[in-house]
Amino acid sequence: MKTLKNRDYFPDTSFPFLIAKNNISEFPVHRHEFFEFFYVVTGKCLHVLDGREEPVAAGDMVLMEPGRSHGLNKAMAPQFEVYNCIFLPELLDSHAALLKNVTGFLEFLYLEPFKKGFNRLHLTGPVNLKALIILEELFLEYGKKPRGFETAIKILLSDLLITLVRFNERLKAELPGKSVGLNRQASAIMKSLEYIDGNFRKEISLEDISLNKAGITKEYYCNIFKKVTGKTFTEYINALRIEFAARLLSGSVKPVTEIAYDSGFNDLSYFNRVFKAAKGSNPTRYRAMQNKRSGGK
Repeated sequence: MKTLKNRDYFPDTSFPFLIAKNNISEFPVHRHEFFEFFYVVTGKCLHVLDGREEPVAAGDMVLMEPGRSHGLNKAMAPQFEVYNCIFLPELLDSHAALLKNVTGFLEFLYLEPFKKGFNRLHLTGPVNLKALIILEELFLEYGKKPRGFETAIKILLSDLLITLVRFNERLKAELPGKSVGLNRQASAIMKSLEYIDGNFRKEISLEDISLNKAGITKEYYCNIFKKVTGKTFTEYINALRIEFAARLLSGSVKPVTEIAYDSGFNDLSYFNRVFKAAKGSNPTRYRAMQNKRSGGK
């Protein structure tokens, strides 16, 4: 079974998105590192996920989390047509805002698929029509690539995801209590991220954040955290600290050692190494270049 890497599908890593419209009878079982969803336009087929077969039919939207093995097998109609879309969350500039501000977004995109490997919706009525229209517009924008297509695709993809989240929330409202655990879990995870964003200059423990702030195991938290942020726990905190340090280097005359500690680093050599990896130069040279650009000395 082949594992599809991001680079196999996204030669332009600055815009990790692809959509295709296919008329197929089967697709080999595979794994991939990116998010994927497919929408069945016409026909029926068996979707294979982690060795289990389940029929999918026109109107079905199936969202899969990365790392699961899946494929299509045994089309059960003369024509089986699907829209297939793959993307990385960092494609969306508004991703963090959607997670924080759209009720049910975190559950739909991350928690529910994590529990069972996928999230499946059968779209009906106006929602189904809207999804079809958005998918066709995504397909045309991606295929023709007119000026500004990247922005158009981001807007359309955000609109589609919000539409699906709202539809999913309405369905859950018809089954009271079914997702209470996930709602609480999503709230706890978001609060843990907000805590990190506001306290990254302090010493932060993964064990403390996962157990005491999010209320879940370290392993589960790390898995969700990487999917939500696109970074490991350490990478995320280091990125916050480096950006803070870069602002201090550009806007103050504090010594580099003091800036390192003010930014949350307790080891100067580690700070220098991480800073150079992120910015392409060590802190002293970075400050000199920033001062030169701004006309300073």
